[in-house]
Amino acid sequence: MMHEGLKLRKRSSGSDLPSFSSSSNGQIGTSNFYSKTSKSKGNSFPLLVSILVLLASLLSSTVFFSKYRSALKEAKRLTYELDQLMNSEKEISKQVNREHAEGDQADRDLIQVEIDLSRKKLTLIDLKEHSTHLEDSMTNVAEEVGQEWKKVIGEARSNETMKCFKKEEQFRNRAALLRSRIARENRRETIEAFGPGPHKVLFTLILPNLPNERFEFIMEMAPIDLMPHTVHTFLQQVHHKLWDGCTFVFCAEHILQASPMPSDLNPHADLRQPFYENSLDKVYFQEYSQEYPHVTNTVGISGRPGGPDFYINLVDNTDNHGPGGQIDNILKEEADPCFGKIISGLDVIEKMKNLPTTDYEFDKFVHIESARIMGSSLKAEDYLKGNPTF
Repeated sequence: MMHEGLKLRKRSSGSDLPSFSSSSNGQIGTSNFYSKTSKSKGNSFPLLVSILVLLASLLSSTVFFSKYRSALKEAKRLTYELDQLMNSEKEISKQVNREHAEGDQADRDLIQVEIDLSRKKLTLIDLKEHSTHLEDSMTNVAEEVGQEWKKVIGEARSNETMKCFKKEEQFRNRAALLRSRIARENRRETIEAFGPGPHKVLFTLILPNLPNERFEFIMEMAPIDLMPHTVHTFLQQVHHKLWDGCTFVFCAEHILQASPMPSDLNPHADLRQPFYENSLDKVYFQEYSQEYPHVTNTVGISGRPGGPDFYINLVDNTDNHGPGGQIDNILKEEADPCFGKIISGLDVIEKMKNLPTTDYEFDKFVHIESARIMGSSLKAEDYLKGNPTF
């Protein structure tokens, strides 16, 4: 844009400013400026000051406008952040209001729950009171029914108990009668077959550690009047040679027991069957006499009912094998029959006690070569042959 001329007007101080004119090509002509300044050398210093003031003013305006623009931008940024904070505050306020509303609703719900709970507690109290009343009523009814039932049961039991007692008494009386009859007949048969006694049995043994030697001991029977049934049964076993080939199998601290079991000398023999075939495997009842207890070296019948195994008492077993000694048995008043004692060959018994055992059983059984009634006559042999019941 072209200017015909630019003139500096007087300032408030009243000093004249130099004038500028443009040339035809648009450049400011400086010839007049320099010519005028050269003409007015006396006023050059104020002019310079004015120029510096003007430059300072321009620079100050530029800095001001720059700071103004920066401040304006900062103000816009702060305004934006303030708007954001206000929006956030509004959202937070809404959230707080919602939470307050929800809290109020929760409080109202909690109050309603407490009201319902109180009602249910009252209902439960009523039910408990009603239940207690019913229990008292049922207890009274049960007591009345129980009393009546006890009367009925008591009368029935009394009658049944009396009947049972009478039946038991009759059974006991009949059992006692049978025992006495069996004992009486066995006594008579023993005397007729083997004489009045004392009866003795000779055992011949083969010890497993001395197979080429023979060892003997003598067993004397109990008096026939004390143990007639057991003595008769054992003598019948010996007479039928049922103990021949059997063994002593068991040695504990208190007994030495014989049984119909084979030894190494007859490993396949069936030694128990002959006892069954001759009906001599058991005694008919547990005979016992207080006058003939289980003292050391006496002989008893094992088992309930006893037989056919017998044992030698190595110690006094009166308490353990007498009446009430075997607590596992239902009939605690019964006892193992004690029917004889060892009167000779106790050294042989000691030799057997010293043989090796495992869990009280002999590692090798002691073989019974024979068992014979001593001093039996032909009368007994003839009597037994003529009586097939023996």
